Amino acid sequence: MLTIKKLGLQIRGAAYAAGDMTAATPAGQGVVMPAGLSISKSCTDPGDLSGWCVTLSATCPCDECEYPYGVTFRSMLKEPGVNNNEYEPKYQWYGGKIARISCTAGLIDDEFLLEMEDDILTQVTADTAGWVDGYRTYLCTVDTTNAAASIDILDENGTSTTVVSGAATSLALVDAINADATVNLYVEAYIHTPSATSEYFFIRSLVPGYLFTVAANVVTTVEARSMCFQSKSADRKIIPQVDDGFATMAKYTLFKLENTTTAGTTTVAVNVSGVGTVLGAANDHTTAATYAVNINALSTLDTTGVMTAYGNPTGDYVLIWGGSTIDRLLLTFSDATVVASTTTIAWAIGGEGHFPYLTSDDVFKIFANKQHQGKLSMLVYAEQPIDGAEYCHYHLKSVKVYEPDLHGANHLNMYTQDVDLYIRKATITTHIYDKDDALLERSFNRDTAPAAPNTSVEDMLQIWCNCQLANW
Repeated sequence: MLTIKKLGLQIRGAAYAAGDMTAATPAGQGVVMPAGLSISKSCTDPGDLSGWCVTLSATCPCDECEYPYGVTFRSMLKEPGVNNNEYEPKYQWYGGKIARISCTAGLIDDEFLLEMEDDILTQVTADTAGWVDGYRTYLCTVDTTNAAASIDILDENGTSTTVVSGAATSLALVDAINADATVNLYVEAYIHTPSATSEYFFIRSLVPGYLFTVAANVVTTVEARSMCFQSKSADRKIIPQVDDGFATMAKYTLFKLENTTTAGTTTVAVNVSGVGTVLGAANDHTTAATYAVNINALSTLDTTGVMTAYGNPTGDYVLIWGGSTIDRLLLTFSDATVVASTTTIAWAIGGEGHFPYLTSDDVFKIFANKQHQGKLSMLVYAEQPIDGAEYCHYHLKSVKVYEPDLHGANHLNMYTQDVDLYIRKATITTHIYDKDDALLERSFNRDTAPAAPNTSVEDMLQIWCNCQLANW
């Protein structure tokens, strides 16, 4: 299937009708395909890390009682079983048990919540063979009706530093935190969402497992404290799992952009997936702060808790935060056709995470691991990946359920069938097929010189299975 575009295929069904080729409405096609067929697609660019924040619940389950706690991480590899033995998802767990917790007014005393968080973050950091890094993160607010703001930040040894801003805004206080030579050694801050009377901002440890704490001060309030985890590699997705009532989970997006001070004006296009909004091009000026201002000015997303950019004037970088409603954040920087941007993405955390594209080496390893019936002839006659090309992986799964012949327990038969397609990325959205309206069996032919190609590989796959593509 590496060269599927050369072969074409036929899909049995009714004659072609106007609108059948619309990927959004493939109804009526794929009539002979089994029920329960689905297609998953892995075809991203550099890929990004998984990011999840876990916030412990303070609801008291019982007073003066033993309390077990923990977080489980489930992992899924980019290509299970290819040069690894992880054919199924694997799990890692971090936690323990407190001999006795106490509660006040129906809430677990915060010292016990802090003890559990410290232990989990310390275990995660100490596990050098683990899949995740953990960062303590505070969500705070500033009361903007005041003239100034301050906050106390304590390092791991309990030494407190009071940071004061000249204005009662999240931007002013975040700038003050990042400029403070004492606290910026172990934390960084960035803005969340502006509003009329209170503005939100985050404080996050710079290194995994650093156990700083925050105390509210003049006109600031600590809204939440979380453990934010990210995968160590884009080739492995991680999903945390917690017991009901123990904690809540939310995915998050966080990009760090460096080298943002390009001389002259360049552009950056921001595409926010999951909220149905594509932002236009933003001017990229000579400071990180103006860069962030221009990104935020592209739309009102930064006022709705969806996405906010922050330019750090001290570190000369931009952090772009995205909430749990974002499926993916994509950035495109201008090339020499305008003014070439020097901006680079230092790291990218993208919610559930997105696997990197498959290289030709990846595809060769996958096919080299397939069964060859005791001989290597398949490596001679099978299609070979094109050197240097990028590939997309499509996984087709069908589920068939057969009614039992016998009455009773465990007599229902269910079968799954999996088909994997590896198709060169450069060809998947190009219109390369011609449809034949006259044939009852729909034909997608790859002619030497098609008169008016109108169908891409992805269009064809969706019509074939009568379903929508889903990224994994």
